[in-house]
Amino acid sequence: PHPPPPPPPAMSPKRWTLRRFVKAVLIALAILLSASRAFAATIRVDATCTLAQAINEANGWTNNTGDCEPGTDAGGGNDGDDTILLGADITLTSSLPFIISNITIDGSDGSGGRYTISGGGQYGLIWHDHNTLRLQNLILSNGITNTLYGAVYSDSGGSLTIHNSLIINSDLSGVSGSKGGGVYKDGSGSLTITESVIRGNKAGLGGGVYSESPTTISRSAIYSNSAGSGGAVYIIDEDSSLAITNSTIYSNTATSAGGGGAKGRVFQGGLVRTQGLDQRVSRCRAGGLRLVGGRAARIGWRG
Repeated sequence: PHPPPPPPPAMSPKRWTLRRFVKAVLIALAILLSASRAFAATIRVDATCTLAQAINEANGWTNNTGDCEPGTDAGGGNDGDDTILLGADITLTSSLPFIISNITIDGSDGSGGRYTISGGGQYGLIWHDHNTLRLQNLILSNGITNTLYGAVYSDSGGSLTIHNSLIINSDLSGVSGSKGGGVYKDGSGSLTITESVIRGNKAGLGGGVYSESPTTISRSAIYSNSAGSGGAVYIIDEDSSLAITNSTIYSNTATSAGGGGAKGRVFQGGLVRTQGLDQRVSRCRAGGLRLVGGRAARIGWRG
């Protein structure tokens, strides 16, 4: 009979330790990748999942009645990081829930177009409370309430980004003390608007935009808005600032200051009202701004 094969050589302690270490690292990476996938849900709005139900899922509210993909904020503690995809135009028949989690709402129709969220002249559109909200590839139109905001309201502490979207035709002109017909950014946090159009909105202050936060507007157009003051943009608060680049602001009107009124200073045909601000203007078609008590305004055109 043949002799038995020799036993395999013993693994040195150093190689054994290295092997266990590599295995532990691979297991840890697998756990991390699994967790990251779990905390980036995509929720599709369709016949079985309304936009309100999708927001509830992303917020982690368990009393939801729709057949939506589950959101990632299971504890309702503002930890979700979800994307809500629209599948058709939407006209609201009731107010949407507050957004309290990290959410992106995407209105892309897959062929370069945008889906619409309309308030039908009866409801405000988006109310965002804390955390991070990104609105992209959307048309937000005809928002109105008996409160103080029009299309989009972002409460103190939240960061709001609006990208490649249109905010149009929200009218708060009949509401006493109204602010931000298109966008109202309250308190701390930040507001960023890129590659977007804000048009045809009305409010008491800031027909297009009213902000108490650091505000950046780039590659965008703000026109044909109206207000009592700040037809296009009204910036106020000691912690606020305004930076506008590569943007066009025109044909906005105001009955008192900023956007067609007699008060203010004129730069290159545009009307800008300031109080104690560091303001530099270069090659920007600006009109309809009012800035009160903010730290700085930078308005320029970068080639």
